Amino acid sequence: MKLSKLFAGQYELHTTVDGYEVRVEASYGEMMRGFNVAYFINDELIFSDGFTGMTLYIIKQGLESNVEEAIEEYKK
Repeated sequence: MKLSKLFAGQYELHTTVDGYEVRVEASYGEMMRGFNVAYFINDELIFSDGFTGMTLYIIKQGLESNVEEAIEEYKK
């Protein structure tokens, strides 16, 4: 899984995992000086996170496991 750059500070992932449509959006927040990330399964927001100093590297490191967790949460 890989995030694609849309434009400066904005990244997105669209994929299908086990029949579920997965969308991940990551964007840089100038006010916080860190990234926000949101995980959607079948166009339903499952969870989002963001904090001062959150980097794209942190998001990429947990991307696959967070997508799996989001799918499990969606199933509930």
